[in-house]
Amino acid sequence: MNTIILSGAVNPDLSLLTRGASTGVLHFVAKPLLTYTLENLQELVNTTIFILGEKGVENPIAEIAPYLDWKTVQSCSPDLTFDLNEETLWLRDDIIYDLDFTELLASIRGSDQDYVAIFAEETPALFYKKSHVHNTNECRKEISFLNLTSDLNKGMSNKDYCHDLLKAFHWHKQSFDAGQAEVVDTPKKYHELSMTFLRGEYRHLILDPHQNDNQLIKGWHIQIDDISLRQHHAYIGDCVKVHEHSQLHEKVILCQGSFIDKFVDINNSIVMPGVYVGPYLNVNNAIVTGNEVIRIDRDVIIPILDKRFTHAVFAHSEMRM
Repeated sequence: MNTIILSGAVNPDLSLLTRGASTGVLHFVAKPLLTYTLENLQELVNTTIFILGEKGVENPIAEIAPYLDWKTVQSCSPDLTFDLNEETLWLRDDIIYDLDFTELLASIRGSDQDYVAIFAEETPALFYKKSHVHNTNECRKEISFLNLTSDLNKGMSNKDYCHDLLKAFHWHKQSFDAGQAEVVDTPKKYHELSMTFLRGEYRHLILDPHQNDNQLIKGWHIQIDDISLRQHHAYIGDCVKVHEHSQLHEKVILCQGSFIDKFVDINNSIVMPGVYVGPYLNVNNAIVTGNEVIRIDRDVIIPILDKRFTHAVFAHSEMRM
């Protein structure tokens, strides 16, 4: 079976977090978002994974390869050796799939449908084609199957590609249950789904199998005192340091390599990888990147003008974090 991962242009709202990279490599709590999908797919040992993106744009495969099973075959994009008659699955790198792929494929394979498109509400989220059913006479328009396995056009999003794919064949349409497939397209949605994951509310995604059901999950080589831990749920990634006079409240995600300076209170927030948070800050309902603080509850973006003295931006401000 061939699995094609769509890695199109990033939604402009989300580009604050991706910084020119694809959505699939966006750090989702512990590791790149796409790796959770591919780890579930690796139960399907006989699949070759292709990353289909825009020509000339850096391919995410280098970022995700360290997380994949050694038996998984990866390729930057389908080439002329791509077998048009093989069983094919299309997935998106900007969607969190909380489902059992083995169970899903068994259901589709057992049906009499050759082409299946599954939607998450109104969004096309997954496509499946059985083997040995491709016939160019079935195309509604002059969109060949081969063209649909080449590089994406410049600026083409996953949504654009999916709509082209919908026009190419007669699809049997189905719908995912609520929560089985959700698009990560805005910082607010990214924050919401990250906190859902942190609370352990996904059925098929596991944050850390060694610390399952724990409300506090710690990575390696961290530095934090127990007195700082006032939260309900927290993920503290590898090589994170929290000053002894700072505190975590409610739900907190500190991605790998982040550093929290003294007298900082963090509540219901995410600190992205490698980010320094300066002293005397009250960080609430936010995503902190290396360039700005994104207030999820107020739709406010506050730029960080001096990365060495982040707190200076917010001193005497009515919009304290």
